[in-house]
Amino acid sequence: MGIGKDRYQDFWIVGSRAYLMRDDDAAGTLYDLGVISEAVQPTLEVNKTELPDGDGGIQRIVDESVTSIDETWEIEVANHSPSNLAHWYLSSPAEVFDQPTGAALTSVSHTAVIESGGFIKVVDNSGNWLFNIASALIATHAEGVDWKWHDNQGQMRGIIEVIDGGGIAEGDTLLITPVLNTLSGKRLIKPHSAGNSIKGKMMIVYGRGQNAQQTVREAEVSLTPSGATLSPTEYSKLSFTARVLSDITDSAMSGRMLQINGDVPETASGS
Repeated sequence: MGIGKDRYQDFWIVGSRAYLMRDDDAAGTLYDLGVISEAVQPTLEVNKTELPDGDGGIQRIVDESVTSIDETWEIEVANHSPSNLAHWYLSSPAEVFDQPTGAALTSVSHTAVIESGGFIKVVDNSGNWLFNIASALIATHAEGVDWKWHDNQGQMRGIIEVIDGGGIAEGDTLLITPVLNTLSGKRLIKPHSAGNSIKGKMMIVYGRGQNAQQTVREAEVSLTPSGATLSPTEYSKLSFTARVLSDITDSAMSGRMLQINGDVPETASGS
């Protein structure tokens, strides 16, 4: 007679959610990594040493011991939020970005480019590239006669094109005064600014039965990007590898695993 699904067994059809609290985030923000199409895949790489006894000319293993344990989690997310992009690009946490205003945007000197395929990038007086431009004036030159925005995204991307036959020549100095649309919020990412890796505390929630049963794996981790799939026809994905870090001074040196919702299958077979 088969044992079937008894009270001591727990069969999983499971999905996952991942959360990260970065060590370098002074506010202690808990980031939700968002949609995970496939469950987070844990891997345990266990190395052992063996003690053989060669008595009689045949080596027989009389003992073995684990010498190292390496636990990693493979995480693939569809969420390309600024926080996830900061994690993937090994950036410090995303920062608030405000468009520049004031004197830095008055009569900024640019050099005219006329050659085929060449355009003018709008900048401020420090040479910073500008984007999302509401309008612009070029001293002594008229829009639509001497210059125009390059294609239908020119204003968004800050790209100016010189009109053939107008009053601008190659190498002319152009004094451009742009007016910028407002940009705010945590949208600035500085790739590679986090150093060698991103460290923090992560929890993976494994949910079953529409989250009627939930189990959490939590640990200190080092998070690194492992790949990206960007596509115009499918949902794009970002991939991460989280490696569990141990604290030998803690009784739970490699974190915890805890069932936080649902009945615990405790009854032993045959009881």
